Amino acid sequence: MYSAVGDAFAGRRIGFGRRRAALAANFARNRGRDDEAVAASWVAGLLAEIGLLAGPKADKPEGEGALEEAGPLATADVALHAAHLVAAIPGLPRGAADIVRWHREHDDGTGVPDGLRWDGIPADAAALGIAHAFVAAVEDPEEPRDATEALFGIAAECGRAFRIELVRAFREFIASAPDRWDAAPEVALPAPDRHELGTALSTITNDTIMGGPTPNSSTTITIPWTPRLDGVTSRVATELGLDRDGAADVKSLIILARVFFIVTGAPA
Repeated sequence: MYSAVGDAFAGRRIGFGRRRAALAANFARNRGRDDEAVAASWVAGLLAEIGLLAGPKADKPEGEGALEEAGPLATADVALHAAHLVAAIPGLPRGAADIVRWHREHDDGTGVPDGLRWDGIPADAAALGIAHAFVAAVEDPEEPRDATEALFGIAAECGRAFRIELVRAFREFIASAPDRWDAAPEVALPAPDRHELGTALSTITNDTIMGGPTPNSSTTITIPWTPRLDGVTSRVATELGLDRDGAADVKSLIILARVFFIVTGAPA
């Protein structure tokens, strides 16, 4: 569900994030990564855009994915907020937060959020960046590409956005599994379900409030419920076929995530 919420906030097709996660995990397995690394790639792919729930920050909206009138978070802020949340959730695979944080870095140092370059970018993060670009190309709402065209576009960015040897390995992987690259991966450490994630977020925010410099059990945080948030909730519930309780879970997840970002502060 949280992946679908990220899709809706980003203005993507519901299912984009799950497809990105499957591709990242399958590519990791193909590269000989161990079970924990495969699980980390899977979780990172699912939660890569959960940082959008932190709320609008940019100066102006950008298309269908814009949040409220103030616009969406900048790409760097999305990665930072998402990694901040992933790092805070207990029990997630080691390395998942780093993959989320650095999957939008570029090989030439022009990426975000930290301007890493070359081997300074963890390979699993760089691989998720390639997976994201591939799925974005094949699912482009205006000009969807087939796999060959998507790979051509990625190859054109070798040495700038993407690491040459990873792109080479990615092309070989797609060629070896043209109809299975987004198949459900075999993951030894499954991602938390929506109830587990909600419980973890609630526990973290409550502990942060009560453990602060001036603990106050009566602290109240109000999250304005806008038409945009209502639309996201309705869209996710409808496309996932959720009942009323499921729709309530979507709303609860959005609220809990936003409260988490408010209470825990801006990530560094």
